[in-house]
This record gives sequence, C-alpha cells and structure tokens, in this order.
Amino acid sequence: MPKKLTEEMHRIPAAFTRDMMEWLAELSRDAKFTGGSALRTTQILRALVRAGMWVGIDVKGVRSEDELFERIKAGILKKKR
Repeated sequence: MPKKLTEEMHRIPAAFTRDMMEWLAELSRDAKFTGGSALRTTQILRALVRAGMWVGIDVKGVRSEDELFERIKAGILKKKR
C-alpha cells in the first residue's frame, strides 16, 4: 500500500465519534509500543476497507448503517468458517 497520497487515491470526508477516534488512536499506540510502528489513522482505515473487500459484504437491500454493520459482521463470520 502506498505511504503517501497518489493520483490513484481519493480523499473522502468522514465523521467519527470520540469513541471511534480513541479506538483508532489506541490501535496506533498498541502497534508502536509492542514493537511495531505507530500507524496513521488513514493506514488503519485503508486496511479495514481492504479487509471488507476481502470478506465480501452482501449489501442488497441494506437501509441503515446499523444494518450494514450486521452484514459486515455476518460476512466476517462466514469467511471465518
């Protein structure tokens, strides 16, 4: 994955709750203080998107973020088997 913004990449606006931002920061700190490197929020989010692409998520008929969350969980559990 590229380390900096390239022509193939697009910036998108995103809004996160305080809890979400704290979780992202905690992931970064945990990586750094357990022998890895501090991860930037964008690196974490790109990796999460790539994982979602790998899992394959059925979004047919989804009407809300909560329903999408449930479909993502179902996709992960299905892939895990």
